Amino acid sequence: MLSPTELIAKAEAHKEAGNLTFKQQDWGSAMQDYHFGLLALKSLGEHGMATMLAQDPNLQGREKLTQEQKLQLLTLTKSLRLNISMVLLKQLSKLPADDSTRERKVQRVVEECTAVLKEDKDNVKALFRRASAHFLNKRYDLAQPDIVAANILEPTNKAVLSKLAILKKWEASQGKKQAKVYQNMFK
Repeated sequence: MLSPTELIAKAEAHKEAGNLTFKQQDWGSAMQDYHFGLLALKSLGEHGMATMLAQDPNLQGREKLTQEQKLQLLTLTKSLRLNISMVLLKQLSKLPADDSTRERKVQRVVEECTAVLKEDKDNVKALFRRASAHFLNKRYDLAQPDIVAANILEPTNKAVLSKLAILKKWEASQGKKQAKVYQNMFK
């Protein structure tokens, strides 16, 4: 059984391997590496550590997670989740609109980003990527709160400003549609 230090190192190695394959645009391999890194870290979570202690009572008192390791665990988990969401967004941008895996991939981006936001509610990357997933499905209503929040946190972020401009056009078109509906109701 690997120690917490070894598991963190293993996860870091998977992250680095994923970064290399990401740069080569090998999305499948990058996804696999990031996923394996996340799996290594999951065994260090509260439940995972309790399981390790139950399986190896000698571990008690020998090597529990230090504050530094807990911080590493949180930081690396957040990074792996954001990397997974980025790979999925890259894959989604290449898929046709009618692809059967599209909705599942969008949902996974949302889940990964939501998990990051539970630990770090002001994470602009997570807000932006979750909104981007909704943009791909033209669900501007779901993307809006995240883009607005990201814009408040980073008002000069060009990618956020670009999505915000799209949202403003969408809002204007929604207002015109509603006006037309009400106009037709009273004819």
